[in-house]
Amino acid sequence: TPPCAPGCVHRGRAGEGRATVAGYLLDATRVPLRAAVVLLLAGLWGLASSKGTRALLVLAAAAALLAVRLIPGPGAEAGARLLHVEETLYHTAWVVEREGGLRELKIDDGQTDQSASRGGEPAMFGSWPHLAMAALIGSGKTPPARALIVGLAGGTVAALLHRTFPGMAIDAAEIDAGLVDIGKKYFGLPAAVSTRIMDGRVAAASSSATCDVVILDAYRGAYVPFHLATVEFFEILRKRLRPGGVVAVNLLGSPGEDALAEAVGTTLLRVFPVVRRLRVAQGINTVLFASGGPIGEPVRCAGACDDPLERLALAGAGKLETFAPSAGFEPLTDDLAPVETLTHRVVLSMLLR
Repeated sequence: TPPCAPGCVHRGRAGEGRATVAGYLLDATRVPLRAAVVLLLAGLWGLASSKGTRALLVLAAAAALLAVRLIPGPGAEAGARLLHVEETLYHTAWVVEREGGLRELKIDDGQTDQSASRGGEPAMFGSWPHLAMAALIGSGKTPPARALIVGLAGGTVAALLHRTFPGMAIDAAEIDAGLVDIGKKYFGLPAAVSTRIMDGRVAAASSSATCDVVILDAYRGAYVPFHLATVEFFEILRKRLRPGGVVAVNLLGSPGEDALAEAVGTTLLRVFPVVRRLRVAQGINTVLFASGGPIGEPVRCAGACDDPLERLALAGAGKLETFAPSAGFEPLTDDLAPVETLTHRVVLSMLLR
């Protein structure tokens, strides 16, 4: 793990200013990899029949564990500063600042960004602005009055919506309170966002408030929690959605393999008559939009369509594809939702490209 920049905070559950034993001494982000190496070599040891073979395994174990330790962590790149490290209830969270003022919130192995900002403004790249443009492409109330975000993290989507629609009521559900605190301190999470620290499905089912837009950006590692991608969950959201409102779902996708989006899109069509797909350029994401009415016909600007999010929506609306279910994909249900298997297909395709 790279050293903290001047003023960097290591924060453990016992309090700010002190790193946890797991995060500082053991480097918690590497523990799963180390455990996998140890288990693999233990199995090979049991299968080995000679002392020479076992000696080679000892050398291999030492080399593998060293290699795991040398995998660069967040902030190890040239020109990057590590501003904050924290063991939250669910993750090891990192805040990294790069040249040009780009800040990124990373968790665990640091391979993906959970939130980002530049110069105090929310990021206008990646999947975040494409999710936020859901507020501009429905056929309901203009401007939209209320949004629900499931999977808030550091609040990039919420900040984008608040900048474009300052009067919008934004409700959010985030299971990890530590990420919300980081969002407020480092990523400009608006104080106006009303956040409930709980599972997104529980939050959606326990509220009677209706919304103009619902944004789903919840992940557990590389995986969408299965209970947030089923017919039963989308039926809950349909009841929360106002006429003409839009549900946006962020999914891992690859140009050569979009199995997860195919399955989730097929599931959405069981609940909503209109589903559109947007493949995020220069990224690994597919965003699905679902509604009871037209999507992107036309874009609904709050003013003169000169806001950055409005300009993105104007450009993105023309790239929306009508989702048509492919053969071999069944709707996901609470009884059967193999999101892990579908995600593995996408990841394998990426690795083989």
